[in-house]
Amino acid sequence: MGFKWTRSPSEVFPEGYRAYTEYVHDQLVEWAEYFADLIERDMQVEAPWKDQSGDTRKALWADVVDLEHKILIVFGHGPEIEHALILETMKAGALGIVAPTFDKWSAIVWDRVRQLME
Repeated sequence: MGFKWTRSPSEVFPEGYRAYTEYVHDQLVEWAEYFADLIERDMQVEAPWKDQSGDTRKALWADVVDLEHKILIVFGHGPEIEHALILETMKAGALGIVAPTFDKWSAIVWDRVRQLME
């Protein structure tokens, strides 16, 4: 018993490829949003300084930027925190939160991306 196409392969493969790439993209965005929330909360909890008002800690943020062919998780201090650079570099970075957050979460995020692609 042979195989018979009901539609031309030139119609089926592009459609299937488009559906697959849209699915992967949507999954990656969903995972990035999940991780951005975790990263933001982690930064706010793990920041190694004590601030009097709590405003500096609350201003730490993480968000997802979807550039269609690239999905970024970006994070940092809020723009209203004028002393962010000082916090990140003072005492050889001992008070920094951005670099340690990148070091901690980059491996976790990439492991999950690899799992999705398996």
